Amino acid sequence: MKNLCFASFLLFCQLVFAEPVYFATDPALSPDGEQVVFSYEGDLWQVPAAGGTAFRLTGMEGRERAAVFSPDGKWIAFTAEQDGNSNIYVMPA
Repeated sequence: MKNLCFASFLLFCQLVFAEPVYFATDPALSPDGEQVVFSYEGDLWQVPAAGGTAFRLTGMEGRERAAVFSPDGKWIAFTAEQDGNSNIYVMPA
């Protein structure tokens, strides 16, 4: 099931972006199923689950990854490597 979800995510990314997307990882679906957050080029991106244009959520110097929505869907927690170590950050969804 996990492989099927990941394969669907990669196909979805190729449809959303004008050029093929390589190395998009860590997809996270919001609790209501409306949004997908994923890691691409070291930043977090968000796109509607139904399709559309992805927009960048983070632009920090380090690498952001492993986003997870809170159970109520109001927050996104993620890991970022800043200053040589990994920390957990939280931002509004």
